[in-house]
Amino acid sequence: MQNKKISLIVIIVLLILFLPITIFATTMHYIDRNKEVENKNHDFYSDGKLYFYNKDTLLGKYTCQSTDYCDYAVSRNSSTYSLKEPKVSGSKKQSLIYNRYAILMDTATTNLLDANMILYDVINEEIYANYKEIKNYGVGIENNYYIAQNEEDLWGVLEITDEVKEIIPFQYDYIGLRDIKNAEGKIKSDCFAVYENNTWYLIDSQNNKLSDAFTDSFVNYNDYYVITTNTTQMNLLTYNGINRLFGSYPYLDFWDKYIAVVDNSSNFYLYDLDSNKEVSKRHVLTNIQDLSYKIENDFIRIYFGEELIENVAIK
Repeated sequence: MQNKKISLIVIIVLLILFLPITIFATTMHYIDRNKEVENKNHDFYSDGKLYFYNKDTLLGKYTCQSTDYCDYAVSRNSSTYSLKEPKVSGSKKQSLIYNRYAILMDTATTNLLDANMILYDVINEEIYANYKEIKNYGVGIENNYYIAQNEEDLWGVLEITDEVKEIIPFQYDYIGLRDIKNAEGKIKSDCFAVYENNTWYLIDSQNNKLSDAFTDSFVNYNDYYVITTNTTQMNLLTYNGINRLFGSYPYLDFWDKYIAVVDNSSNFYLYDLDSNKEVSKRHVLTNIQDLSYKIENDFIRIYFGEELIENVAIK
């Protein structure tokens, strides 16, 4: 009789211990079986949110405010200045940066040309900052640099990796780069053209001045010279302002190691600054817009429209 009482007590104790666990496990199994898995296909956009993955690992999410365009920012360069910068072709989008930061647009599709860009911290799921523009010309700037315009309309340069560093302070009215690429196809970042207090000058990536300040707008520059314009005439100047061609011209540009010149009589030719002489024939040009060139096999091939007019060896 005593053994029966002990067995009954043990059974009751076991029921008290395991019945809640059994009920809980059964309930959770039912809930899990009926619960829909969030974004089970690992789509980038799903149900009003952006999902950022590194392979199959979810890094973070962003909740969209717009039901129209919520995506990586479209690469653009909205400059109206005369500076000859790298062209942004098509509608190439930015991409995830070091699995940490994303440059986003959350706006109406009709507003993509001037919508703010969001620098988003994916890991912490928070907005790092809003900018009017963040540009890397669609191909990237070396050293992971991004030229940005803040909400006070001032321009600076950021280095974005798994952290954000301000390389050049937000003090300029504009910042741009020449169209020169390094061996990896990135835009070179050793020399920036900046506009401040109605003047243009060159700086390095430590914000040190490399040239004098010029009131005429920059068109292009290389390691030794700048080309400026007053909207009708151009000048080739040294960094300290000496006119290297001793005159003004309707058109000047750097074509590899030579200077492309259209003079005031509409004559086109290539000029070599090292030898101080013309290295091509003179050709009468009726429309500057028809002028173009290609570099192939150590030759500059000069075109007027579709017509090849001369091949000039690069020596």
